[in-house]
Amino acid sequence: MHEYIGSLVARHWNLPKAVVTTMENHHDIDFSTNNPYNYTLSAVINLADTFARILGKGRWIGEGDIFDLKSANILELQEDDETIDFLNAVPGLIE
Repeated sequence: MHEYIGSLVARHWNLPKAVVTTMENHHDIDFSTNNPYNYTLSAVINLADTFARILGKGRWIGEGDIFDLKSANILELQEDDETIDFLNAVPGLIE
């Protein structure tokens, strides 16, 4: 349902069609492989959505390895100390 609501808000704000389409399809990253912008944006939204769900915001999915996600691979997220420090700080940023 959040994909639909997000797309309604995006349309209301007159965001570009690529943004609306990407929001509608961020759980299906492969839809946008013909458009690098959509592909990257889908990966960002998918990663953020998954991270929020791991943190119990939305439909909780429990713990998971962010680095195993297809979206993390697309974004070339590196499993290094700097990235891990940043990700560990995220829960404090959203409270």
